[in-house]
Amino acid sequence: LQIKLKESENQINELEKVINFKEHKLINEKQQLENEKQQLENEKQQLANEIQLITKKIENAENLENEILQLRNEVDSKQKSVDQVNSQLATQQQEFEKLIEQSNEKQNEKQMQIEQLVIEKMQLQAQIQVQRSVTTDDDNNDNDNNNNDDDDDNNND
Repeated sequence: LQIKLKESENQINELEKVINFKEHKLINEKQQLENEKQQLENEKQQLANEIQLITKKIENAENLENEILQLRNEVDSKQKSVDQVNSQLATQQQEFEKLIEQSNEKQNEKQMQIEQLVIEKMQLQAQIQVQRSVTTDDDNNDNDNNNNDDDDDNNND
């Protein structure tokens, strides 16, 4: 019986060693699995952070797209205003050019009138000059006659 007891104790010791070994192995595997679980949790959190960052970037991109659309609309609106102003300026430019042309025509007419008046003035001055010289000649003749008349008067006395 003692031998059997000894064998049983040996078997129990062997079984306890096996149990201890397997228990340590299970504890190590459990710890390794918990480490892997923690690592996966960390990766999951990192992915969630990246997803959040990407979502924010998408929102920012959408906001930028909206701003770009708004700016394009403003540019289109301002371009229409510019086109309208340019059209008005072109119309005003044409009207201004017509006015300049009319003014030039009137100025040319005035210049022609002035030239005509200068010619008429010169003609009148020439006529006046001629008349003065004729009148001066007549006056000289009249003076001569008057002088003669005076002489006659003196003689009659």
